[in-house]
Amino acid sequence: MNKKQKKVLIVITCIVIASTIFFYNKNRQENKAVSNIIKEAYSTNITIRNNAIEKLKIFASKGNSVAMYRYSEILLNLNKIQEAIQLLELSSKAGDKKATLLLGATYILETEQKLKGFNLVNRLAEDGQPLAQSFLSFC
Repeated sequence: MNKKQKKVLIVITCIVIASTIFFYNKNRQENKAVSNIIKEAYSTNITIRNNAIEKLKIFASKGNSVAMYRYSEILLNLNKIQEAIQLLELSSKAGDKKATLLLGATYILETEQKLKGFNLVNRLAEDGQPLAQSFLSFC
């Protein structure tokens, strides 16, 4: 490797490191904001709770996995099953195991797609997820 190639490699490495740090900090700040919103979503003050739920919805629509999961929980509590399933499917496809478990449980408990739900939960149980194993034992 000549001197010019080494310089290019060093510059590329620095850019990758800087980008990683930037996105890590951005995600960390965003998740901290989402965490605060989640606390407000369970407030006894209806105005604060409703504002927090709207903010959570916005973060969820932007693809924040924590917001997607928590907003889907709220949707399930409001009996908006199909909306919750759509969010959980997106979050599950992104690799969120907690969302996959909730999606599977929702299919089993709230829809006619019980086999689909069982397969999701079973796959998690086989991967050693204790909550999935416990859920299956209750099924």
